[in-house]
Amino acid sequence: MVILDTLKDIVKRMETFGHKQLNLFFIPLLQIHDDGFIFKNKDYSWSDIKHIFVWEPFEGLGALFGTGAIPRATIELSDGKKIKIHSSVFRKKGEKSKVGFWSGKSEAFSKVIDLLKEKSA
Repeated sequence: MVILDTLKDIVKRMETFGHKQLNLFFIPLLQIHDDGFIFKNKDYSWSDIKHIFVWEPFEGLGALFGTGAIPRATIELSDGKKIKIHSSVFRKKGEKSKVGFWSGKSEAFSKVIDLLKEKSA
């Protein structure tokens, strides 16, 4: 029973983030835990992050009239894989999306990018 309790604790500490498609389907992208994250069924440590590139369009009224003015991020991993995150559809599993009107960033997007930058430094 000790192993089962340990597994329950690990699952509780994991946070699942992903993309919400058509506002109906949640597609898991990342599972974040204390020691790293899981991407495409592979466990990565924080040191496996090679580079984080965040593209943020200019803010204000101009962003409303531009095309593709949605913040996004690409995380390059040491094995060559890339994680692509689009802010407007990125959210934490089980939570409603909270997207800033002017910034176009969801709270989940900001939280995950800040966490990845902090842990990979």
